[in-house]
Amino acid sequence: MTKLITYKSRLAAKLSLAGVVTLASLPLGTALAGSAEPPPPTAEKSALAEWWDGRQATGNWFGVRDSLQDRGVNFRADWRANFLAIVDGGLEQRGGFDQEIRFELTVDAAKLTKIDNLDGLSFTGDVRWREGTYSINKYSGTDSTFRPSAYTGGAGWRFRKSYATYTTPELFGIPEFLTLSGGWQVPTDLFLVQPESKLFVNQTIRTAKGINPNLPWGGSFSTWGGYAKIEPTDWLYAQSGLYLAYPFGTDPMNHGLSFQGYALEPSLHGLYSLDEIGVTPKIGPEQLPGKYAAGMIYWGVEKTGFDGVPYDGNLQFYWQADQQLFREKSIASRSSIEGTDSGKNPVAAVKPKKDDQGLYWFSTLNFAPPENNLMQFYALGGLVYKGLIPGRDKDQTGVAFAYGNYSFEAADAARARNRDPQTYQAVLEVDYRIQLNRFAYVQPVVQYIMNPGGRGLVANDTIIGLHMGVNF
Repeated sequence: MTKLITYKSRLAAKLSLAGVVTLASLPLGTALAGSAEPPPPTAEKSALAEWWDGRQATGNWFGVRDSLQDRGVNFRADWRANFLAIVDGGLEQRGGFDQEIRFELTVDAAKLTKIDNLDGLSFTGDVRWREGTYSINKYSGTDSTFRPSAYTGGAGWRFRKSYATYTTPELFGIPEFLTLSGGWQVPTDLFLVQPESKLFVNQTIRTAKGINPNLPWGGSFSTWGGYAKIEPTDWLYAQSGLYLAYPFGTDPMNHGLSFQGYALEPSLHGLYSLDEIGVTPKIGPEQLPGKYAAGMIYWGVEKTGFDGVPYDGNLQFYWQADQQLFREKSIASRSSIEGTDSGKNPVAAVKPKKDDQGLYWFSTLNFAPPENNLMQFYALGGLVYKGLIPGRDKDQTGVAFAYGNYSFEAADAARARNRDPQTYQAVLEVDYRIQLNRFAYVQPVVQYIMNPGGRGLVANDTIIGLHMGVNF
């Protein structure tokens, strides 16, 4: 009996000790109350905070937007505007305003219809509106290539594109080997694509690229046609486009509805062909993305050369070199050191996610035969740093320089007519984009335009201002 009592006493002591240890391991409030309390309620975001932190300024449309995206229907609307002022040089020192609103719709056929055989088929449409009545472009003294703002060409409403694209999910064992696309397209959106240049405001850096003096090149020229693209590897591609060429396609009065081409004189129609081949390597241990491409454009509309000789069309050559030069190191969401946790369970190493913060370079070099092309040589180079200032990871800092040299044959022809020849134009632009949230930004801008108009008759422009944008 004594042994039994002693055993029970020891067992009770052990249970009591285990209970103390268990209580000690619980949070103080839980130990005192004897049961777990629910965590304190988290403060709900206000409606204003939810809107500010959203992806678009118009919100989620009470869930309709997400439902449409789940069915492959994506709608996008953007507003862009410039407040710019000529503070020195030009034809007149004054300020001005211009703006653009664009609406774009893309549809994934497979998601919309739930038919797997349509995987890779999509449709795209785009309409825009521009207002440039009060722009400073007319007071800067530049020609259309070096306009301080890119939002005045093709003013008013413009139907830009509507076309279908099919990309093979897999062909010859290669994912996305072939892309075929056709309809009412804007070739500028598909060839010589440089996303980093879209940070800038001056027309020659943003869109014109020194090509528009020689043939229609910009977001205001739409035409019938299509392109084919092959990507045999993830670092090599080639694409070729064939379109209808017709004069006066960028006239604001046609609103992008010249489906018949130049209806007044169809005999002037011709072929517009573009060919581009490039490599897209990922360089070094950081796998920095790059793009190196060469292209040729043929514009098949009859044109008289500067010496009076008629030509069936004109040629343009371009070379593109874009490269991320440096990437900031990302912080992993958890430890990247292999080992074990407190429960002796193995923990795998976490590879830090690649970040887009860093320094990017973009550049273009163009050449066109001087006999019937106004701009013979053109060079563009720029640097963009994403997240330069600590704590401002989404901001962008950019500097770009563009130089265009006009045809010496055009200059000789001008002198023969006792006119001032165009020699060169150049622009230096510096920008800093402040990303306010996911859908809005403001961007201080400084431009210095050298030899506006190219004839030496206008003092160099110094331009300051503010560019801004909202995604709806």
